Amino acid sequence: MNLLAGILFFVLVKSGLSLKCYQCSNLINDKSCEGDVKECTTTDINPFCMKTDAQTSDRQIILKGCGGFALRKPKNECGKPTDIAGLKATMCICTSDLCNSGNIKESTKFLMLFLIFMSILIQYMFETN
Repeated sequence: MNLLAGILFFVLVKSGLSLKCYQCSNLINDKSCEGDVKECTTTDINPFCMKTDAQTSDRQIILKGCGGFALRKPKNECGKPTDIAGLKATMCICTSDLCNSGNIKESTKFLMLFLIFMSILIQYMFETN
């Protein structure tokens, strides 16, 4: 009986602590990136939802999903728009359920944005060759 109570407690705590975010990408096809809902795992330390908008000369790229900071609690914020080799990008993070649906009005730190878009840029460069 104690084992059953312990399992039930764990399931209830896990569902109470989890964060739900939209998760999608329009990199594969040009759909609008409505996305599926993902429950961020409790292994994500200080979880957050993120939305990234990027624009190349001929295409808009949208990425949505979960993330987590190990060292600090995330703030609801958006980074300043950044131009990296012709890729103009803005990344936003937020901390409430399904908050990455439309426009998020607050931003992240430049370093995180830079690292994510450098990986996208490298992938984009290899796909075009």
